[in-house]
Amino acid sequence: MDFRQLRYFTTIIEKKSYTKAARTLHISQPSLSNMIKKLEKEVGFQLLERSTRELNLTESGAILYQRAVELLNQLDHVKRELEDVKKQELEISQ
Repeated sequence: MDFRQLRYFTTIIEKKSYTKAARTLHISQPSLSNMIKKLEKEVGFQLLERSTRELNLTESGAILYQRAVELLNQLDHVKRELEDVKKQELEISQ
């Protein structure tokens, strides 16, 4: 499991659609579907209940979604902190 898989998974949930998520992520819908199938295989359980009309999280999927959002928010925070450090170092060196 990696951050990219988690970002793809959370985007599907937030967009409520594989097609919309694929557009947002700038990847093909089949690639996105394959990535989620791979994630499900890796974690050992189904994350999404798929039907022709709607997309729902399984109980396990809901837990993973909650934790994935937390992890991705922390990752974004770390990236911003590092960018700030980099800016400060540039200002000092000038």
